[in-house]
Amino acid sequence: MRYLTSSELNVTGPQKLNQQLDKTHEVFQDVKVAAWPVNKINEIMCNENAKISSDPHIANIRTAFDGNRETGIIISKEKPTTIDIVVEDKFVVRSLTIELKETSIRASGVFQARENSKDKFKTIRQFEINRTNLALNVGFIPYAPISSISLGKVEAKKFRIILDSEREDIEIAEIKLESTPVLRTTVKRNLPKCGKHHLLIGMLIYGQIKQRLMT
Repeated sequence: MRYLTSSELNVTGPQKLNQQLDKTHEVFQDVKVAAWPVNKINEIMCNENAKISSDPHIANIRTAFDGNRETGIIISKEKPTTIDIVVEDKFVVRSLTIELKETSIRASGVFQARENSKDKFKTIRQFEINRTNLALNVGFIPYAPISSISLGKVEAKKFRIILDSEREDIEIAEIKLESTPVLRTTVKRNLPKCGKHHLLIGMLIYGQIKQRLMT
């Protein structure tokens, strides 16, 4: 199966840049170059700068924001769980990452934000969590994080994540809200964990290569 990988280069502008970009390996072919502005310092929502709560109540909810994959939370399958993250001053969020424990999971999620107390929550992004097929032929990282959920620029004082499991409890190691933008669905694009459409593409590529070798 062919897959994508990437390298990064941080530059300071404004400037006209003429530079050869590094390849991760000599056998890879260039596909695309993407550039976007980032903050000098990547701010991360965590226990030190935010008040975190949940409904239904999860006693150890703060362990999902402590930067430690060894800790985490369990979200019950009985009903949707709402996680509220509140800050005193406006915070700019551009990406969401959810790192999972090593369990089979299928769930849906919603990310919302509310600029001030008079406004209603606005849905920014809906997403799916599908880690039901753990076979290596659909990705060489079976428990890859639900990462690179690009949110655009969301500036608010209150953020909300709603998670709803379809089959079993959700075991989460870490939740990260960051100020730095990311490429959307990087894990699937790189194919360390791909969905059925990415798998089909991989099978077609393999089939074409095999046919050429046979002919």
